[in-house]
Amino acid sequence: MRPAPLVSVYIPTRNRLEKLERALRSVLGQTYANHEILVCDDASTDGTFERISRLARSERKIRYLRNPAPRGACSARNLGIFAARGEFITGLDDDDEFTPDRLETLLDAWDDGYAFVCSNFWSQRPGQRLQAYYPLQAQTFTLRQLLLKNLATNQVLTRTGRLQDIGGFREGVRRLQDWDTWLRLCSGYGGRFHRARTPLYVMHHDHEAEAQRVSRSIALDVALEELCERNRDLYDARSRRLLLSHARELRGEFSLGDLWLNTLHRRNSGPLRIYLRQHLRKLDPALRPGPK
Repeated sequence: MRPAPLVSVYIPTRNRLEKLERALRSVLGQTYANHEILVCDDASTDGTFERISRLARSERKIRYLRNPAPRGACSARNLGIFAARGEFITGLDDDDEFTPDRLETLLDAWDDGYAFVCSNFWSQRPGQRLQAYYPLQAQTFTLRQLLLKNLATNQVLTRTGRLQDIGGFREGVRRLQDWDTWLRLCSGYGGRFHRARTPLYVMHHDHEAEAQRVSRSIALDVALEELCERNRDLYDARSRRLLLSHARELRGEFSLGDLWLNTLHRRNSGPLRIYLRQHLRKLDPALRPGPK
C-alpha cells in the first residue's frame, strides 16, 4: 500500500502574530497527519520571530523561514514553495484557517489529470454567520473559464514540483497574484482543475477594519489589465476583449461594443442592465428615476 504523501503548507505572514497562531492551530489539527508547515515571515517586527522560533523547536512539523527585510507576500510565499519537502503543496493566508478535513479531502479529490484541486470556502465577517461562497456543488473547470474569472479561489493544492517549475508567484505583481499563478499552473498542466463542493477553508474578513490589504493597493480595473498583459500568450482575442470589458465596466466606460460582446457570451440581460445603469449615472440627477 502506497505511503501517505507528505504535504507542505506554506503560510506567508507579516506582523499578524495572533492571527498566525490561529492559522497554525488549524493546520496542526488536520485529520491528515503527514504534513509540514512552512511559516514564511516577511520581516515581521511584532514578536513573530521569537514566538515562532520557539514553537518550531518544540513542534517538529513547523519550519520557520524569514526574509531579513520586507519583500512582499509573493516573495514570502516563494520562500516556502522552494523550501518545501512535500510531494504536494498548498497555501494558507495568515489571517484565515483550514477546516480540519481540508488536506484529507483535497488529497482524496486529487487526479494527475488536474493541474490542481481547490475547494469552496466559508466567508466569515465579524458578527455574522459563516456563509458558503459558491453553490454547494463540485465542478471541474477549464483554462478557458479561468481566463475570465478566478474560479479557483485564493488557495489550491498541487504537486510541489509543478508550482516550482512555473517559478512560484511572480514577485512584481501588485494585485490578483493568486489568479495569475493559477493561470500559469493550469496552462502548463493539462488545462483543467477541480473545485470540491464542500467549504474546506475559512476566509476571515476581520482585517478589513484594521487596514487596507496590500493586495488591494491598486484599482481592480488596472489589476485586470495588468493580468491580461502579463499573460497575453494565454488570452485569445475574444477572452482578452471580455476581460478588458470588465475593466471598462469598473471605470464606467462600458460601451455598446462591450454590451454586444457580453450579451453573446452570457446569454442574459445582465450586460444590458450594466450599460443602462452606467448611462443613467451620467445623466442629470433630475432625470434619474427617484423612489416611487
